[in-house]
Amino acid sequence: PLVTIKKPKGDFDVVGHYLLDDSVDSKEVDANRPVNLKIQLQGEGSLDDYEGLEFDLSGVTLYSDDAKIDSKLVGKELRSRYTKQFVFISDHDFTIPSRSVRVYNYKTGEIEELETKEYKIKVKGASKKSVTPTVYTKNGVDSSANRQGEVSHKISWEVPSWFMLLGAFISGIVMTFVG
Repeated sequence: PLVTIKKPKGDFDVVGHYLLDDSVDSKEVDANRPVNLKIQLQGEGSLDDYEGLEFDLSGVTLYSDDAKIDSKLVGKELRSRYTKQFVFISDHDFTIPSRSVRVYNYKTGEIEELETKEYKIKVKGASKKSVTPTVYTKNGVDSSANRQGEVSHKISWEVPSWFMLLGAFISGIVMTFVG
């Protein structure tokens, strides 16, 4: 038997012929409730050395289980399935970005790019602070609100510390007499 070795040209994550499937259980959740993302890569080839996809979203708590990899020989083909689940928790709207897997298809000699979908997650009861942060500039105006014709001002109170101490002492005396 003659063995032909094809050396791939380019950068890739796995070798074989695969299909990528992804899904979320909900695109709208209450604040601080989980959104579950399931990713499955399956097809012909070995996925034992595949490092998988990762996410890092600012302001979003993320949990994930260890990837589950199943492989079995079907006739003369090695069939593999990679499954990983992620849990995203946030108090504000966020987007789960698309991720890609580069596959060297040894049958065609080409590198294919498989991509997950991008998911925009709407959080009901989202905290306004996280959704529309106020940006203060030197003149105290929110630059994003200024474009819409609205103005925000930063208010600061200058109260001497001895005045605050005196106020606390007097309220303590009043509370003693009332109680």
